[in-house]
Amino acid sequence: MSSRSVTRAVAAIVAALVGAAISLVALPASAAGVDTGLTFETAGPIEVSFGEEWLIVLNAEVRYEGGPNLPLGPGDGTVDVYLSGIGGAFATSLAIQADGRVYVSQSSTAPLLPAGSYEVSAIFTPVPGGFYASSQTGTPLSLTVTPLEVTPSAQVGIDSAVSERPVISARVSGSYIDAVGGAPAGTWGFGVTGPSGEVVFESEIAQLQGGTEPIRVEITTKLDKGERYTVNSTFTPVDEL
Repeated sequence: MSSRSVTRAVAAIVAALVGAAISLVALPASAAGVDTGLTFETAGPIEVSFGEEWLIVLNAEVRYEGGPNLPLGPGDGTVDVYLSGIGGAFATSLAIQADGRVYVSQSSTAPLLPAGSYEVSAIFTPVPGGFYASSQTGTPLSLTVTPLEVTPSAQVGIDSAVSERPVISARVSGSYIDAVGGAPAGTWGFGVTGPSGEVVFESEIAQLQGGTEPIRVEITTKLDKGERYTVNSTFTPVDEL
């Protein structure tokens, strides 16, 4: 074989190796999966009152290069939803419907979303070994939960049919009770201060969620006749409210 033939053969082998290398480099791009997109169908901003039902709808789709965008389906993956200010995911592994829609709402088994302003985002996670790439929403959706009013009140009275001692009667009112139908869960604190400023009686009692009857507490400390006493009451809702 002439030196020129050897040179051509070597060049052909090199070209083949380079071509193989190029093919190997291109594999990771295809392995990354076909592009997908996740967008909010629900227009924002959203504003709801505390405890009010709300619903956010997303669209999950596959985006073929140079081709149409088609909806992803139930077997293609799931969606996780995140809210700013809340640790971890607000909702995980949400199902994709046959038309590509994903529905997000307040879970009936989770504490109600506290009042405040949130930025909503979501991530699509494909099934292992699937053909599609992961994607996430772009601009977050604004969700605001406005607080409901809770107004505590207390009074002291003596009813011999109930007790020989003074009884504190406390209840809450306001838009929360009107909307929910009962009191929020929390803790009542009561204190009685004597004429010299010393606390002569203290008590704490739980307020059950949805309670409609007033809380009654008997002042068990003996109070002197003719003296002036001050009764203080505080109501503290549970943290998630």
